[in-house]
Amino acid sequence: MRYFRITCKTPYCGEENDYYFATEDMEALESFVADAIAENADEWYDEDQCGPWEDYWAECYADTEEIDEETYNREVYGG
Repeated sequence: MRYFRITCKTPYCGEENDYYFATEDMEALESFVADAIAENADEWYDEDQCGPWEDYWAECYADTEEIDEETYNREVYGG
């Protein structure tokens, strides 16, 4: 099994969330990352503050980092 931390970001400082995913299937990881970016963008979006959705969305992205099982368990389960 491979373990990943996905840090989703918006164009605005501090508007980010970490997501975690364990898989051997890189297509499943790709799909998960796309969904996480969309979820994070939607969570932080405020039309009055961010302007048009299309402009905001164009600058949302994620950094994906492979982590070890121990780090994954500690960060996901607190143990």
